[in-house]
Amino acid sequence: STVGTYCKCKFKYFLNYVLGLQPVPEEILELSHMDAGSVFHAVLSDHLGRGVSLDESLKNHLERYSGSVNKSLFKRRYDQMFKILTEYVNYDQSEETRAGRTVFRTELSFGFDTSDYGPLKLTSEICVHGIVDRIDTCEDGTLFVIDYKSGKNPGSAMAEQLILYSMAVENAFSKENKMLSGGEFRLIKGKKKANNFSIDHSSGERKWKFDGKLKFKICETAEKGKISDEEFIRAVEEIIKSIQYGDFSIETWKGTASNCYKCENEGIFNILKWRQKGVPTDG
Repeated sequence: STVGTYCKCKFKYFLNYVLGLQPVPEEILELSHMDAGSVFHAVLSDHLGRGVSLDESLKNHLERYSGSVNKSLFKRRYDQMFKILTEYVNYDQSEETRAGRTVFRTELSFGFDTSDYGPLKLTSEICVHGIVDRIDTCEDGTLFVIDYKSGKNPGSAMAEQLILYSMAVENAFSKENKMLSGGEFRLIKGKKKANNFSIDHSSGERKWKFDGKLKFKICETAEKGKISDEEFIRAVEEIIKSIQYGDFSIETWKGTASNCYKCENEGIFNILKWRQKGVPTDG
């Protein structure tokens, strides 16, 4: 997610991960997008991974994030989220039946001190840690990675995240000779999937093949919708170097203008852009 933030906006990365600035949440009827996403993820892990009922899990996790809100507000939040989760689980079960897959693991943690699995070592100098939302087993015994997104559309989703998670899963189960065949994002509110990919070995090297000739955010590739291990790792190395050199301009990794619409840092961006236009200061 940190590399993803840098690719979308270098300056936002600077604010969030260098200065450590985070938006101050406002008291609203619904949970913040981030907190709601955490609740959705935790409940689905409980329900699909450990068989905990939706109502029990949602009540427990919602209480953690709702604090001291009154009972009527808590019930409003509970009813809204329970409806979304129920509809999603019904969709999820039908999708699993259609594809012939079953849930294998949920919330697989790698690279943290408390993880059962070590970090993903992209190079001798670059290690990645994270949490994979879910891993399914296909009928042929291969593994399939699923990453949940709480929204209705995949606008914030980066296909590169699925690649990293897939590499981490193969690394975690390499001793068991488990191979990965594909993966996708699942949109909880949208009840649909996005950025479905498969792994192609036909050219003699591993390539990650995405539906719809997807354009990657970290680099241009030789083939649309496909990226090789070499292309991917080289792009990540270049991004890390750019961060180390201190390139935090208000633009994307590919050099286009950052999209500040509805960004929590929009006010800061606008002030900085105004100053950069050469407006005279008191100094």
